[in-house]
Amino acid sequence: MKDSYDFSKGKRGAVLPATGKTRITLYLDDDVLATFRVQADKSGRGYQTLINEALRGIIAPEATPVTIAKRICACIPPSCCARPPTSAKRGGTC
Repeated sequence: MKDSYDFSKGKRGAVLPATGKTRITLYLDDDVLATFRVQADKSGRGYQTLINEALRGIIAPEATPVTIAKRICACIPPSCCARPPTSAKRGGTC
């Protein structure tokens, strides 16, 4: 080990460049998070990956309210999707 090091050209922050993902704090309802964790255990994938895929499905250009509802209902328990639609224009239930 050297007696001293020159950090005059050092930079603050991450050593590695960002990979297209951003760390955020997100508050989810306990039951929603538990559902994604159960689905993650069943599928062998990470719960954050499943949440990301569900959100990506919602913002996809080809997504419509009906397909969005189907995608969301595929990720959560049927009891959460048993509500009737709020508008007849939105289509059927899950």
